[in-house]
Amino acid sequence: MRTLPFVLAIFISFSFTDNQKTKKIIGYWEIYKIEKSNEASQTERNKYLHFHENGVLEGGGIGKSPNKSGTWKIDAKSNTLMLQSERDNNDELGAFTIIQLTQKELVIEKDVMRVYLEKVESP
Repeated sequence: MRTLPFVLAIFISFSFTDNQKTKKIIGYWEIYKIEKSNEASQTERNKYLHFHENGVLEGGGIGKSPNKSGTWKIDAKSNTLMLQSERDNNDELGAFTIIQLTQKELVIEKDVMRVYLEKVESP
């Protein structure tokens, strides 16, 4: 009988963590650096991702209408951010490990690529 409160506490803590991360990620983020192994870092701030509360993801060039869309969700248990494109256009999407997530900064990693984003006011 003692296991039920323990299991319930674990479930609640994962739900709370998942909800906290989801709230932090919702908003407009500008990509300010992309690192790939064996390549020079890209530091031009010219792309954005907009994470909507309903799980919709939009992206494109800063100052322009979105030209890419899809969905997103966080898996707090595995600490991953899942990005899914609406079309198969060879975008580097899928499961990204969340390296850092604060109110203003998001760092995600997949394979040999690390992406740095800064949360800004939506234009």
